[in-house]
Amino acid sequence: MKISDLKGFSKSKIISVSHDSLHKFAVNQRIYLKYDRHSLTIFDSKGNFSEITIADVGDFEYVKNILMKGMTYIASILNLDAQKKELHIFLKQYDQLRAMDFNVAFQDTFFSNERENITKQKEILDEYRKQFLITDKEKKNAVIAVHQHENSDDLRQFYFVGKDSYFPVKVQTLENGDEIFVAEKRRRIKIEDYHIFLLEGHIDFVLDSEAALLDRQAKMFFEEIKNDAKAYINIWHEYGNLEFNKMIDDVVQTGFLQFSNCEYVGRHKYKLTFEKDQNFKGFVQKVTKNDKKFSVSLFSPREVFAEDDTANNFERVYNEYSKKAKLIHCDLTGPIDPKSNAIYITTDKDMSNYSSDGYIFKSIAGYMSMNKRRKEAYNRIFQAQNGIKNLAALIDGKASPTRVHHRDYIQPVSELVTQKAFPKNPPTDKQREAIEIALNTPDIALIQGPPGTGKTTVIVGILERLNEIAEGEERREAKNLVTAFQHDAVQNVAERIQILDVPTIKYGSKSSESVNDKRLLKINVENWINEKVKQLYEVYPNYKENKKIKIFDRIYQNYLLSANTVDATLRLLKELLEEIPLSYELETRVDILIRQIDRSQQVTLNPSEERLIRMINMLPDHEVKFEDDGATTVNMVIILLERERDTFFEPYIQFLRTFLTQEKKSYKQMKEAKNHLLFNLKPTENIFNTPKQHKDILELFQDISEYITTSLLDELNEEERILLDYIEEYELNPIVVQNTILDYMSVIGATNQQSVSNSIKGEIFSSDREVQIEYDNVLIDEAARSNPLDLFIPMSRANQRIILVGDHRQLPHIVDEKLIDVIDADKSNEDEESLDSIKEKLKISLFETLFKKLKEQEEKDGIKRTVTLDRQYRTHPLLGDFVSRNFYEVHHEAKIESGLNAELFQHRLPGLENKAAAWLDVPANLGSEVSNQSKSRSIEAREIVAHLKERILCEEAKGLNFGIITFYADQVKEIQKELVKAGMARLVGKSYELLPEYAEEFYNGRSIEKLRVGTVDAFQGMEFDFVYLSMVRSNQLPSKTEKQRQRKYGFLMMENRLCVSMSRQKKLLIVAGDRSMLEDSNAYLAIPQLINFYKDCVKDETYGTTIQ
Repeated sequence: MKISDLKGFSKSKIISVSHDSLHKFAVNQRIYLKYDRHSLTIFDSKGNFSEITIADVGDFEYVKNILMKGMTYIASILNLDAQKKELHIFLKQYDQLRAMDFNVAFQDTFFSNERENITKQKEILDEYRKQFLITDKEKKNAVIAVHQHENSDDLRQFYFVGKDSYFPVKVQTLENGDEIFVAEKRRRIKIEDYHIFLLEGHIDFVLDSEAALLDRQAKMFFEEIKNDAKAYINIWHEYGNLEFNKMIDDVVQTGFLQFSNCEYVGRHKYKLTFEKDQNFKGFVQKVTKNDKKFSVSLFSPREVFAEDDTANNFERVYNEYSKKAKLIHCDLTGPIDPKSNAIYITTDKDMSNYSSDGYIFKSIAGYMSMNKRRKEAYNRIFQAQNGIKNLAALIDGKASPTRVHHRDYIQPVSELVTQKAFPKNPPTDKQREAIEIALNTPDIALIQGPPGTGKTTVIVGILERLNEIAEGEERREAKNLVTAFQHDAVQNVAERIQILDVPTIKYGSKSSESVNDKRLLKINVENWINEKVKQLYEVYPNYKENKKIKIFDRIYQNYLLSANTVDATLRLLKELLEEIPLSYELETRVDILIRQIDRSQQVTLNPSEERLIRMINMLPDHEVKFEDDGATTVNMVIILLERERDTFFEPYIQFLRTFLTQEKKSYKQMKEAKNHLLFNLKPTENIFNTPKQHKDILELFQDISEYITTSLLDELNEEERILLDYIEEYELNPIVVQNTILDYMSVIGATNQQSVSNSIKGEIFSSDREVQIEYDNVLIDEAARSNPLDLFIPMSRANQRIILVGDHRQLPHIVDEKLIDVIDADKSNEDEESLDSIKEKLKISLFETLFKKLKEQEEKDGIKRTVTLDRQYRTHPLLGDFVSRNFYEVHHEAKIESGLNAELFQHRLPGLENKAAAWLDVPANLGSEVSNQSKSRSIEAREIVAHLKERILCEEAKGLNFGIITFYADQVKEIQKELVKAGMARLVGKSYELLPEYAEEFYNGRSIEKLRVGTVDAFQGMEFDFVYLSMVRSNQLPSKTEKQRQRKYGFLMMENRLCVSMSRQKKLLIVAGDRSMLEDSNAYLAIPQLINFYKDCVKDETYGTTIQ
């Protein structure tokens, strides 16, 4: 059907336009229009485009209004006049666009005279397609009529509208419960009783036998994949089983020990003592530096560690044991001394029953939880328990029945999204397309974001738009999940997202962080409240000038920080009576509470610990606090910490001493140190016997606050009173604020594994075991880095959309090569091609696999699911072009353009003014690499640090930061040693710490990280003004074969790592290394990217240079 055939039912207009490129278009061709800054462009699905002019002002405003408001329209070329260079556009406007992908089945009853003639039936279907469907390159359109009494949001019955007739369609339920659309005979309708919609998507007409076939295929499909051992998801399932068995075997081989004494030594720390006749030394030798988590129990775990138990039996036996053993999970406090016959552990659990014998072994709880979540995800995908039923098919790239969707087309960008996600520059065409694909995908969308292309901004735009279109729906918490492989990646995105001005709460913490989800939630909410209060103080700065409010504020804050102890609560309540004049009624309430607490006191605290906590609370984390006798407080805390004689406090003592000598005080670091100390020192005993008394104290503080502010209210205008109410609500009712945030929070953050944690289930969903954790939309950042087994966990919980964001040209997921060898050996009867295919599926990320599979799916169903962002804003154009050529275009991917001019990256770093690429040559005759378990080159570290020190604190580097990246852990240590020698860092215990002036800089009212040193893994997703890349490798090894080149160049041959390390800089990248490694006769086969970078440094005299 031609678009111009749609003459009735809705508003249409014929518009005369002129342009110079008539040869690009044809009569009756469908076209699209775009308005951009007073100009109009038409384009088609083949990529042809031309700017046009509309002479009639009324027509111009009509078209402009449609495009600016994102209204629904369909347009085609009605006729052409080559002599006048004019064409006429037929434009038809609709109130709503519905995006749907479905088939309409024509049953035998529809063909009254042709029931047995399949050929004739197909001819009739072809005729119906011509009359009722508008076909474009990728999509089909149709016009439907829905009766005004029908629910247009859930289409169950409607009419297809053609040139001269209509035919009805209704939903029919199949035996298996699935629903299909079925066509009925044409009939007359009273069109004024109907709403008219435009459909867009993959729409087709099929015979009933074909519809039945689709249903049978749906039943058979999952069984086909599940029984295919070579299917992607099954290969990874096998890998997961092997990985779990390896973890369990490690725990069993390490064994367990029986301790004879358990002694509490303070601050949640316990000392376990062992008899000398036990194999203590052998146990310790099997404990690696990565083994931090252990379990203790009063019950012997001998049955769990029986040598004849298989891995499968182990899981069952352990579960039975853990039910009766009442395990306590704990952390090692540090390395174990094999000669000491003692192990120190920390736990917030009560171990008073462990004064005598008990048992300790490596904790298995984390492995068990990980394995359980992976298995549940595998089963959910195959049982199609989430809203995306064809997920297994998409993952494996197999043809599957088309899903039926009843979702309206969503415009990608609104005014609100532009304001919140793109406040400085409008979205690029590809960013807009990425948001459009993500919002309108029927299942999965994949967004490839090369370095600096604004993928995080796109994520924010997607979530903002999802929330915007959800307004008015019945509210349900946490509709959207933002997840990633690592905590830092989740946190980076979560910090930028505030839907409805409510923060995104991240659940879960690193294994190195001693903080549970409830504590983490409290910290996140407190940080958000502090920021809000700070903003309110800026509006009304005189609020805290009132002496009563200042005193009360200090007492209340101290109460919140030390309310877990009875003595501290008593002291604060008594101070309240002494310092603040109260009404008789309030004095009486305070006095009664004091006497009640005295009677209910259960715990007596160590006075020295209580004093230490009190003094730490008083540490100055702001300039005003420091001026108010802050130096005395810092000195007192140093003395008290030294009295503890605990190595744990050494770095804090050193920091406090440095703090006193700093010209520019590091208040941010002071606040972090203060919070960390309080968290580790704060007792966890209950305050009272009943929770009601705790509530009474909070209510009392609120009443006192109201009493204090009453005297101020007469002097305030209405606006100031409202501000005071806001400040009080934020500061005095943090629990209420927290609960409100949870009520209105539409986005939560968690790692892949922790997206189904018990904390999320209890806080956000329900503690009911029958209730499943499910999200409307799952957005996965850094998806190429995630192990597919962990990716399946959040993917299996998505009901509407899965949006994968990442870049397979950057850091990949990690696989255990030894486990691949085991799979290889198990499948030795397979042919070589099959074995290579299995290895490839294990080594290539799920992101890259889907990138290819979804492009194939796009060819099958015409639904766009993938996009690559193609404009970078991070780095200098010279470096942007280098990254594009060497890491993307070389793989036949689109060129990444630079969105900013070189002038915007100008700098005055001494000796390198306005340079973007520099080679710092460290010749081999100065010293070669050193090989241990890792690699290092001390001379290269020395040269980098010397070059850096001359510049990092200079006037020209103010407000700018530096990064030093290397591929080797041993080189990080070498660089840290050189930083100490250069007076830029210090050794604290066994770790290195940058001096404050090199760690942090306050510039223009904000704090920036001045310098970071680390391996490339620590830098993905980050950016710095100036970056040093330490090449390390410098040797005379041969390079004729691929294996020899691997030995000679090592990690430098890993393209993904090079891509990340060479794209972190904004203004300047300095590569330090031995140039002779680039001049080897076979170097270009191994490290072409580094060779090309050196050429850029030499050839580009404007922005490149070499440093001898």
